[in-house]
Amino acid sequence: MCGLIWDLLPGPKWLKFLQVILIITLIIMACFWWLFPWISQTLDLTGTTVDSSLGYSWGGDL
Repeated sequence: MCGLIWDLLPGPKWLKFLQVILIITLIIMACFWWLFPWISQTLDLTGTTVDSSLGYSWGGDL
């Protein structure tokens, strides 16, 4: 897949490298602007699965 994208980009190697860096940057920015906020609103990421009523103390003596 990476080879196919590399072959489709126009220009010499240095220009292809800059285009790949730009594409990766845009994908990461899109994830932070749209994907991650959508995931945090859609899924309940604040719920815990550990029962704190068991009486265990992680900060005490072992």
